[in-house]
Amino acid sequence: MRAESAPTVPTLSGISRLRLRLSAAFTVTFIVALALVAVGSLGWLMHESTRRLDGRLAALGTALSRAIALEKAEYPDSGLAAVVDDVQREWVVGPDSWIVLDSAGVLIAATTDSTNRGRVLASRPKVTDGVNALDVERNGDDLRVMPVPVPPQGGLPAYTILTVASTEPIERDAELLTLALAVAAPLIALVSLLGGYLLSRWALRPTQTLGRAIDALGPAAIGTRLPVSVPPDEIGQLAQRFNALLDRLAVSQSQNREFVREAAHQIRTPLTLVRGEAELALSATSSEATTLRDALTRIERASRQMQRRVDELFLLAEAEAGTVLEQRAPVDLDALVVDGVDLFRARAAQFGQPIAYGALAPATVMGDQTLLNEALLELLENACRHGRTDSAIAVSVRFRDSWADLVVESQRPPDASRGAPASTGLGQRIVRWIAEVHDGHFAVEHDASGCYTAVLTLPATSTNSPRHDGAPA
Repeated sequence: MRAESAPTVPTLSGISRLRLRLSAAFTVTFIVALALVAVGSLGWLMHESTRRLDGRLAALGTALSRAIALEKAEYPDSGLAAVVDDVQREWVVGPDSWIVLDSAGVLIAATTDSTNRGRVLASRPKVTDGVNALDVERNGDDLRVMPVPVPPQGGLPAYTILTVASTEPIERDAELLTLALAVAAPLIALVSLLGGYLLSRWALRPTQTLGRAIDALGPAAIGTRLPVSVPPDEIGQLAQRFNALLDRLAVSQSQNREFVREAAHQIRTPLTLVRGEAELALSATSSEATTLRDALTRIERASRQMQRRVDELFLLAEAEAGTVLEQRAPVDLDALVVDGVDLFRARAAQFGQPIAYGALAPATVMGDQTLLNEALLELLENACRHGRTDSAIAVSVRFRDSWADLVVESQRPPDASRGAPASTGLGQRIVRWIAEVHDGHFAVEHDASGCYTAVLTLPATSTNSPRHDGAPA
C-alpha cells in the first residue's frame, strides 16, 4: 500500500522561506566579504598613492639640489641665496612646490604661495628629528611635506629643501571610490539576493528527490531505503540517518509482530483449556459437586495461568516501550530468593519439580523489589516447565567484585538443551529487560549434558552479615 504524499506546506506568496534564508545568508556573507575587500582596497590605494607622492617629492628635492649645485659650479663666487634665486627664476613651476632653508632654518626662497608657505614653516620638522614626511592639515588643503637635507658640498653650506604637494587628488580618489562602493553595495546586495534565491532552487533539488522518496514510504514498504549520494554530501548524510531510522523501525515492527504472535500463542492455551473444561462441565449429565468442583479448580488454575501471561505481556510491553526505572531502594537479594522460593513451592509441586537452595551469599542491590521478584519467578517458571523432574532446581546467590549473581540451575533433556536458544520466550525477554533497567545483564549457559544455568547479574551496593549458608529443599 503506497503512503499518501505529505501535503505541501503553504508559503507566503509562493516564496520559499528556506530558499529566502539561504539567499539572505549568501547575501550577508557576500556583503561582508565585499566590505572587507573595499576597506582593504581603500587602504591599499591610500598607501600606494602616498608612497608614490613621497617618491615624487623626494625626486623633486634631489632635482632641485642638483640644479643648485650646477648653478654654483657655473657661478662659483655667488652665495647660496644668489644661486637659489637664479634657480628659482629659471625653474619651471609644476604641480608641486618647494622651499629652501639655510642651516639656521631661515627662508632663502620658495615657490609656494604665501598661505601654504606660512603653514609649512609653522609646522616644519627639524632635520635632526628624522622625519621623512609630514602632513599639514590645517586651514586649507591638506599638504604633504618632504624634507630633503643637503650637506655642504661644492662650496655651498648645508641647507634644507622642503618639497610640498597637495594631497587633495588622493583624497578625491578615495572619496570617489567610497561613493562608488556606497552606491554599488545596495545594487550588489539586491543582485546577490535574487541570484542566491534562484541558485538555491538548484542547490535544494536533491531535497525534493529525497522528499519524493520519503513520500513513497509506508508500512508495506518499510524495507525500502532512500538513495544516498556517493560520496555522501549533507543531503546524503540526512538520507543515511533516515535509513538508520528505517532500520530501527523495521526491527521494532518485527518485534511487534513477534510480540503479537507470542501473546496469541501464550493466551490461546489457557483459553482453550477454560473453554474445554466449561463445555465438558456443561455437557455432563452428572451434577455431582465433586465433578463441578474439579472442573472449576482446573478452570481457576487456567485463569491464574492466563492472568500471569497477561502480567508478563504487560511487563514486556513496558520493556519494548523503553521504560526506565526511576525509583530504587535497597533490596536484600538473598532474602528475596528465600521468600520467592517459598511462595513458588506450590507452583513447582504442580510440575513435580523439587527446589533446593544453593549457597546464598548475602548481597544488597539497588532496585525495584517487585521487578526483581518477578525476574526470580520467571526463572523458576522456566526451569519448572522445561527441567527434568528427577533432579532439583538449585537457586543460589553469589557475590563477586561488587556484583551479585542470582543463579537458577536445572537439568534438561540433552536434546532440548543442546539446541536451546539463550534469549527466546517471553520470560527470558522480561528477565533481560529487568536486568537492563537495573544496570545489569542476563545470560544463559547450557551444555550437551543438559545442565542449564540462568544467571541474573546485578551491581551490588554492599554485603550483609551471613543469614543463609544453605537451606533445605
